[in-house]
Amino acid sequence: MQPDTANAASVAATPSTSAPPLPPQTNVDAIGDLLKAGAQHVIRNEFTLRKEEAAWSFGNLARIARQAAVQLRQQHQDSVAQITERAAEQLEQASVSLHQKDFDQLVADLEDFARQQPALFIAGSLVLGITAVRFIKSTSQPPQS
Repeated sequence: MQPDTANAASVAATPSTSAPPLPPQTNVDAIGDLLKAGAQHVIRNEFTLRKEEAAWSFGNLARIARQAAVQLRQQHQDSVAQITERAAEQLEQASVSLHQKDFDQLVADLEDFARQQPALFIAGSLVLGITAVRFIKSTSQPPQS
């Protein structure tokens, strides 16, 4: 009697692992989770970099405003100097806050502000959006003919 060659070939082609292969959906889910985690990491790193740049800029603006306030006082413009000093204090507080808080804390602060001052939040978002669009348009290359 001859051995069944079709059966022998199928047994040889079967992998000899103890665990069955993962269903395709599990692999897709795992890849999706990895991509999501990677994207979150990149976003948080980029946010941290931009946050530090903004904090540094606010600190510089505060120093400039303080210098302007001193010059205004020397020119006997005390009321304008006082307003300028208040602006410098607010800028310094923003700088310190940005330096000290992480992504999650800033998001929570923004959410609290949006709940407490919804009209101001929406108006600020609108202004920020319009500014961003204008900036993007101004930095884009003109179409070539």
